[in-house]
Amino acid sequence: MMKSKKKSIWVFGDYRNYYQNRVTLQLLSKAVDIAQTIQAEVCALVFGHEIDEWIMEYTAHGADRILAIDDPALKSYSTERYLAIIEKLAKERDPEILLIGATDFGREFAPRLAKRLQTGLSADCVGLILRRRIIIADSSFFWRQHAGRNRYGTPSSPDGHCAAGNI
Repeated sequence: MMKSKKKSIWVFGDYRNYYQNRVTLQLLSKAVDIAQTIQAEVCALVFGHEIDEWIMEYTAHGADRILAIDDPALKSYSTERYLAIIEKLAKERDPEILLIGATDFGREFAPRLAKRLQTGLSADCVGLILRRRIIIADSSFFWRQHAGRNRYGTPSSPDGHCAAGNI
């Protein structure tokens, strides 16, 4: 008998402007809340060089697991390199939800990743909620402001896997 795969919520660790913008910590906090509801683990993705500080920080803020690559070639953010890495990992491990901060890098990165993964994306969200017993894009609803009004959106993908949000 095969053991069932544990659900996971991935949070991209964007630490470049950490002291001015702690978006990754905010996303980890929300991911922890959602993970408790859907019995999932929270996984932080940390890529770069000399990243031990960030691994410890994200673990202290709720990440159950860290997927880290410490390589001098990753010291500078590179959209194409990071896309290739996360695309490969996501296809191998199939996360339920992927959260990426709405930083300058995240705004460039998230739509490209969603396209490569053939999944929906809700960009520039101001929050997200989970509604029980309604499974749309793996039970996740993303909330964003549009023209001064609050809207709920549901990203979708052809196979119903991996909802992506840029928050």
